[in-house]
Amino acid sequence: MKAKMVIFHNFYSPYRNKFFNLLSERYDLTVIYLQSQDAEGRIWSNKDDVHYKTVHIKPQYIGSLALNNLILNSQLTNPDIIVLIDNMPNLVMMFLYGLIYFKGSKKVLWTEDWAMGYGEPLTKTIYRNIFRRLILPKIDELWCFGEKVEIYWRSNFNLAGKNVKLLKCSPYVKEDFEVFIKKKTKKNTPPVFGYIGYFNKRKGIMELINAFKSINSGNQKLTLKIAGGGESQTDVINALDDNIAMVGYVEGSEKEAFFDSIDFAIIPSLKDPWGLVTNEITRYGIIPIISDEAGSKEMAEGIGYIYTAGSQRSLINAINWAVSLDQDEFLYRSNLCQIKSREYVLDDNIF
Repeated sequence: MKAKMVIFHNFYSPYRNKFFNLLSERYDLTVIYLQSQDAEGRIWSNKDDVHYKTVHIKPQYIGSLALNNLILNSQLTNPDIIVLIDNMPNLVMMFLYGLIYFKGSKKVLWTEDWAMGYGEPLTKTIYRNIFRRLILPKIDELWCFGEKVEIYWRSNFNLAGKNVKLLKCSPYVKEDFEVFIKKKTKKNTPPVFGYIGYFNKRKGIMELINAFKSINSGNQKLTLKIAGGGESQTDVINALDDNIAMVGYVEGSEKEAFFDSIDFAIIPSLKDPWGLVTNEITRYGIIPIISDEAGSKEMAEGIGYIYTAGSQRSLINAINWAVSLDQDEFLYRSNLCQIKSREYVLDDNIF
């Protein structure tokens, strides 16, 4: 008989679904979602196959505080393992702290976050820090997604006696790499740059646009294609010009066409626990230009360019580096990207 695992998470996403499906092969898994993806501005039109039980609980907001109508139903009856993500709707954290305090289950804390505090209210930052320090003594195991996350936790918290597991951040399972992805055959002249992802301050989208405007104010004219959407969309639209174009949200064949049209992708995050777009672009042989404040910068080492977050001069230097690559060097690095992407795959061997 499989051990019963209950995971409290914020909202559905495709890459987490793949990981949960892997877990469901070993555990009788129930995932309880406490937020709606729509509230975060996330758009996934097609949900993948789900091989585990799910419970969706709609939060009720009182100002910026989120409360959940958590009803302890049969899914929560004496689970063998309780897993909590450390980024939940405010007050529900304390409810769950009380829950695990009295449960005899194995207790796990799931964390993807080392960048806490940037772009969020000070009260939320303080609240989450309090929660972490309260709950850590009750936790048996810590799941860290990405090396930078593990380093953050080991540097800031006493993890003595805790079983710490390092998991890879990836939207892919092994089967995804059985699908043929064509290699890049040439670099455009001049090269075409792309951004794909969420539009907000923390992601650095406006810093990226301003860097291209600075470059294009001279004799050099470079193209930046932007895909995605989010809370800063109005600012992005107002900043568009002949060389900076927005294609909107893309998925499926439209996303593949977007990847096929660009040579380099820029991840300009001012703070980012990881940055899954790095996994996607390297799979397609697109060379990453990434800030040093994104956890996924480790994927760019030796194949792309890592620049100083928030520095326009450093970002412009990175863009000029990309322009300077000759065809042979470009194709060599593009091939390395596809090799590197295969090193980052979701599996349950760690369990």
